[in-house]
Amino acid sequence: MLMDRLAPPPSTERQLALPLDPVSEAPSLAGLGPAVLARQVWRSLTVTAQAEVRLTALRVLMEVIDDARQP
Repeated sequence: MLMDRLAPPPSTERQLALPLDPVSEAPSLAGLGPAVLARQVWRSLTVTAQAEVRLTALRVLMEVIDDARQP
């Protein structure tokens, strides 16, 4: 089922508490394994998985925009 692009995001019972505490420095990712290009990962996904990723990203962005509009 595809989500209507104009519909508000579905409400959630648990939301990320914002603002987050600032981080003094980014964690080191050196030595964690081989580098994998994002396009390789994307191409390895099925069409269905790609659609799910797109919908998830859209829902997150819609929620961020909706939260920013509220006073």
